Amino acid sequence: MTNLTSNEVQFDGASVVDPAGRVFQYNNRIFRAIPGEYVDIYKNFLNLGNISEIFAAGLIETWVSEISLEGYGLVLEHKKIPDISCWSERCSLMAKDAAITTCKLNIELAKNGYITKDLGHDNIQFTNGEWVWIDFGSVAPMETHGSFRFKPFRSESILPIWLWSKGYSRLARALYLEFNDGYLSQTGNNKFLHRFPLRYHLIQRKAKKNTDIVSILHELLDYIEGLDVSPKISTLNGVGINGKFNENSSLNNKRANVIANLLDTVNPGLFVDLASHTSRYAELAISRGYRAISIHKNDESASFQYAAGKKNKSSNLPLVIDLLEPTPPWGYSFGVPSAYERFHAEVTLAIDVVHRLVLEKHVYFEPIIKTIASFTKKIAIIEFIPKDDPLLNNQLSDDKEWYSLSTFIQAAKKQFNAIEVLDLSPSIRKLVICSK
Repeated sequence: MTNLTSNEVQFDGASVVDPAGRVFQYNNRIFRAIPGEYVDIYKNFLNLGNISEIFAAGLIETWVSEISLEGYGLVLEHKKIPDISCWSERCSLMAKDAAITTCKLNIELAKNGYITKDLGHDNIQFTNGEWVWIDFGSVAPMETHGSFRFKPFRSESILPIWLWSKGYSRLARALYLEFNDGYLSQTGNNKFLHRFPLRYHLIQRKAKKNTDIVSILHELLDYIEGLDVSPKISTLNGVGINGKFNENSSLNNKRANVIANLLDTVNPGLFVDLASHTSRYAELAISRGYRAISIHKNDESASFQYAAGKKNKSSNLPLVIDLLEPTPPWGYSFGVPSAYERFHAEVTLAIDVVHRLVLEKHVYFEPIIKTIASFTKKIAIIEFIPKDDPLLNNQLSDDKEWYSLSTFIQAAKKQFNAIEVLDLSPSIRKLVICSK
């Protein structure tokens, strides 16, 4: 038994309000300190005969630790989730699957008289191709905490998913992003919307009269699974069937060979594709032992890649993030780090970044390089497309005379220690390898 004091551990910045326990890190492992009055509750829960089925339904794998912490009656250890995504970074298909997992988990919990008392988006995370409910402390006996919380689940999860299924993607994402003290604001609960979607409203009413919560949750699960939020291929720009980017295959293959060789020079950790059009590079990194995250600029592109990855059982994590305005720190005392900190990668890839941000955001090279550097721990692989490349087709106006490889390299030297330019001939494009 290892006996620790509070000064020897690092408490999670977001774990500040739950009376049932507090999460902390020690030796790169994740633990939860349980106060004395909750010890029997969680010991009894972990001793349930079907606890393996509950873990299989999505609850984070948890066990009694060999560690003790001063002031607490019990310490549990959780399986570590390496890359934590924010709810606002997820696409519509991910939102739907997260809601499905929440229902499936609560069905298994309810069979044993338990429920999740907190249905916050960030309590569930996508890792290694699966959804996992990480807030073990939200599991509570129904006899003391009541039944499933249908009202917040509707406003936080169901209403945006329903809007996505009706084709109102912009409204759905706006509602999905709305956040106020841990809940969506009153938009989804106003007198005009509180009865929508109608079928969910009827399920919620039935739950008030029916004590068989398991059957009600099964009905809710069927309803969510029937909502179609699949992206339409016609809405995707430059992405074809199975998420393959429509471009010259010779260039694509040569680029992939260079990237593969560079990946092999770094001890595998996190790989981030900063402007993903294809899962090819993420899968390339995964095959070499990396964890992979693919950043998309819109919901449709991320959903399309997520669906393809789900079919192929990929561990790649596609997210929707604005590169120039990534997710800032948030939560109580900003306990959840920014996207820069959460996704600080050994290797970053920026294939469709530089020219796109210059054209769409009208920014100079400096903020683009600074953004790439902020995500990069060791190596950034950046493709530079010259003005006379057919892809640009004279799109760069006369006021962008500064757009050149030499100017780009000057900007890169301010953020990186070493710069190397690799040829992609016969293409005139270049790969700029920036190292820290």
